[in-house]
Amino acid sequence: MKRSSLPRAKGSIRINIRSSTPLRCRRARRRGVKRVWIYGLAQGVCVRATALDAVEAGFETHVRLSATRPVTPADGEEAVPEMVGAGVIVEGD
Repeated sequence: MKRSSLPRAKGSIRINIRSSTPLRCRRARRRGVKRVWIYGLAQGVCVRATALDAVEAGFETHVRLSATRPVTPADGEEAVPEMVGAGVIVEGD
């Protein structure tokens, strides 16, 4: 699925939290962002790290499991409990 074709809720914006950390997080807050949904490949690496960064930055953080994939099954088995333990809202099975 092309990035431009991903569905977005009315009023939503795209912000790359992981590549930016403090500066973009401040920008996101100024724009009224309170919660983020994370999806992508490498569930045990990129998705996990982004979710943990977002929680630490104070965002209500959701990960859509149906929109992520672990590189190996073990990556997913380790990442999901860690994210949940940190306060990430994991959606799906």
